[in-house]
Amino acid sequence: MLLLQQLWALRRVLFVSSPPLYDAHSPISLICLVTAYSSIPLSCHSFFQFAAGNENSAYRTSVQLCHDSTGIQIYETANGKAIFTPHTQCNSHVWQNSSVLEIFVAPITSPLQDPQWYWEIDTTPSAATFASVIFNEKGNTNNCGKNGCVSGPLHCSGMNNFSPHQFNVSTTVNRDKGFWTNKITIPWSLFPGSLSSSRLFRMNFYRYAHPSNYSSIYELSAWAPTHSASFHVPQRFGVVVFD
Repeated sequence: MLLLQQLWALRRVLFVSSPPLYDAHSPISLICLVTAYSSIPLSCHSFFQFAAGNENSAYRTSVQLCHDSTGIQIYETANGKAIFTPHTQCNSHVWQNSSVLEIFVAPITSPLQDPQWYWEIDTTPSAATFASVIFNEKGNTNNCGKNGCVSGPLHCSGMNNFSPHQFNVSTTVNRDKGFWTNKITIPWSLFPGSLSSSRLFRMNFYRYAHPSNYSSIYELSAWAPTHSASFHVPQRFGVVVFD
């Protein structure tokens, strides 16, 4: 009951596919309820440009979420003619000179918490994946507490083997139709201690999109705009509840 009251107080509850207008003065822009074993659109079928916050991205991107006993299932589709990456090894700097989709995820105990600790998982069209635990003093809550979080990249091998954590990364590229997809599982076991049983999260989804291969020009877009030149703004993360 307390959680529902807190969500209602935010006045940003999102149970349908069309998001509310973005209010630059509201710290939390989007809230999403995900029911068990069912996939729903996270928001409408396009991200917003992070810089303006009220302007649609030039490159359509959609995200769907569901969950089961193993973890959070995420399916992303990124439209655009330029689909490329030079990266073939895990924990490369995949955000450099590459198409990339980024996920920031943090378990919390209250939707009003801006997490200091969160997990970043970035994927390229080749399925090369970067995964790291991030500590960010911009958050207002030490959501990790006594759970023993350690900042830095996760141990990995190959393209996307982060054993013992099984992300099950799978990507497809369709250059003829101009899109690529990313399917990934974030296991509950990724989060240490009591955090692994949380079903309340602050999350955000980002994209680097280029007008042409290896272009130095790119567009940064997000589900919940950060109004910053950085994606690392916990105050702007959306709220996701896994029912």
